[in-house]
Amino acid sequence: MTPENKKEKKKLNIKLPKISLKKKEKSSEQKKPALSPKAKKALTSLLGGALVFFTIVGIISTFVGAVNLTKNLLDNSSKKEKYREFLTPVVMLDPVYFDSIAKSGQSFLIQSSLWHLIYTNGINYYSTDDIGSIMIPASDAEVAAVSLFGNTVELVHQSVGDITNLTTYTEDTKSYHLPLSAGLNCYSPLIDSISKSGDTVTVTVGYLAPTPDWGDDSQTFSVPDKFAYYILKDDGGKLNLIAIKEMSTENQDALIAKYKEKN
Repeated sequence: MTPENKKEKKKLNIKLPKISLKKKEKSSEQKKPALSPKAKKALTSLLGGALVFFTIVGIISTFVGAVNLTKNLLDNSSKKEKYREFLTPVVMLDPVYFDSIAKSGQSFLIQSSLWHLIYTNGINYYSTDDIGSIMIPASDAEVAAVSLFGNTVELVHQSVGDITNLTTYTEDTKSYHLPLSAGLNCYSPLIDSISKSGDTVTVTVGYLAPTPDWGDDSQTFSVPDKFAYYILKDDGGKLNLIAIKEMSTENQDALIAKYKEKN
């Protein structure tokens, strides 16, 4: 082999350096710029402010929810008290069930109207006769009847009650003589629930055991003897009783059991 050929072979065996693609790729990547201390401080402040904001919103929402719940409870309690006061002179008589005022009977209409006046005005509002009975003008009874049962009710003035608690009507003076003993040992209402559909209100009423002093709520027992549905018409806040309906024994037993558990 000639010297020229040896030089040519040497040239052909020259090794080229290996190029690492991995290193090349790395070198081509752009480095993410680091946040400056000022930017980091601003971001921290922003996140902290957002946390404080949402914490305050949560506290306000919880507070508003609690206020609304309390308001609803108070409103419901106020409604129950309103119906309790309205129905007390009716429930005390332990009336029979009826689906219209026309079928309720004059004895019920007259007695509930008289006791509505006593419960509203107080025992000392009217004068008493020689035997201690309260003398109530028939005209007042008529006004009370309309207040309880509406404009269509009509009283036929007469003596009502039984021989032990007879309420006497005197034609000459056009007044009723109501014995105070008639208000003893009477039922008191417990308002369990109130539901409304249009202008019709259905009140679930419990009959609390008779007490020595009618109207003294502190002496009533908390477990009713029985329950009934009282149907009222609500005309812009003006209540009128239109019916009293019987409740099934099964439903009554369930409600009585509920109140027994509370004790």
